[in-house]
Amino acid sequence: MTELPVEALKVGDVLARDVIEGKHNVLLASGTTLKAQHIEILKKRDILTVMVKTEEELRASIPEPAQAPAAAARETDPALHRSVERKIKELDHVFELVKGDPLMGALYASARARIERPLREGEGAAGSERARP
Repeated sequence: MTELPVEALKVGDVLARDVIEGKHNVLLASGTTLKAQHIEILKKRDILTVMVKTEEELRASIPEPAQAPAAAARETDPALHRSVERKIKELDHVFELVKGDPLMGALYASARARIERPLREGEGAAGSERARP
């Protein structure tokens, strides 16, 4: 982490420590990704310096993709694929009449992603929860 003057902050910098105003008031929490509004608040509150994460710290904090131990087995599990395909067909049928509606399209995409999640993340059976339109 490094200490920077507020004047040197950029949008996208990440706070390494809480910014405290007074004795106990947390103005901005550690881990906050700064927006222009945050920087303006710091300037208006006469905060002179803050601690931000370095590029190395930010790179190190990006988690590695989780590797499911039985991913290969799931990818080739025909029962799982059939179950997901069946649920997607049901979902397609339910949303057939509202295809042009942007809000319903977003809802459809969310439901489909939930149905397909077992194939991507290895939750086992193809979702015990039923997708709700």
